[in-house]
Amino acid sequence: MRNDLEAYDDIIESVSSHIKLTENLGDYATGEILREQLVELEKYAHDAGNFLVRDSLTLW
Repeated sequence: MRNDLEAYDDIIESVSSHIKLTENLGDYATGEILREQLVELEKYAHDAGNFLVRDSLTLW
């Protein structure tokens, strides 16, 4: 699960940079599509992080 969370972080960083790139090139429609995908990726990453926190608390 930790590896998944790290992968989400890498993907989120990449998508964020691609949003900037597409908008700098004037392609605002693609930027908006990527932004929508970014929101979903951040939700999944947040859920994965919450799962890890809950899981680690049960070990105590």
